[in-house]
Amino acid sequence: SMKWLLPKYSPRHFMRYFTEEKDTNAKVFGAMVHHLVFKKESFDSVYFVADKPDQKKKENKEALAETLLQNEGKIHISTKDYEKAVMMSGEVLKSKEFAPLIKSAVAIEQEFKTEYKGIGIKGIRDLMGEDFVLDLKTCQDAMRKKFFWNFVDHDMDLQAAVYLLDYPDHSYFICAVDDDGYCKMYSLSNEQIERGMQKLKQCVARFRMLQFSENWDENFEGTEIL
Repeated sequence: SMKWLLPKYSPRHFMRYFTEEKDTNAKVFGAMVHHLVFKKESFDSVYFVADKPDQKKKENKEALAETLLQNEGKIHISTKDYEKAVMMSGEVLKSKEFAPLIKSAVAIEQEFKTEYKGIGIKGIRDLMGEDFVLDLKTCQDAMRKKFFWNFVDHDMDLQAAVYLLDYPDHSYFICAVDDDGYCKMYSLSNEQIERGMQKLKQCVARFRMLQFSENWDENFEGTEIL
């Protein structure tokens, strides 16, 4: 979601939103699908798959404690979620539209920092080629009519504009995969990207208004948007 760029409330709300980490179940699941698609070889070093046993029995509690200790620092995933993520990532990798793009990619999960009107912006481009940027999205429904509302609600045109700041001539693709494994590739039009740029300009203007308001926290350092 790009709504971290939309300071609709107070400066304190805005600062709290983009400085506090939010690990929702959907975010953790989406990150796992990304990991299986883009860097599967390191999956076991980041995640461990196990179902929580019936903890009414003492031996089960002890076994769970031992499992957690052995996998300290890793992200715990249930078997059900893992199998679902494997299915979804598999459909992405089998996609006739996605396969040639990942083969021609020059960078995968590339962290970047850029600047727009004096405000630092950082993020991660999932896939980048010589002439394109691609973002992978997990969602409940990747069919065009349903995904359109997801696109609008999460300001994906704004995200595209940000990711293309340094590459204005690149094409921008969204690869959407849903809970049923349906995978669909969407190509954003120039009009959609321009709409995203207009949103970015509005966001920066709002940010500046907040920054110079009397409610701005003077102890807050920096002007970098995450």
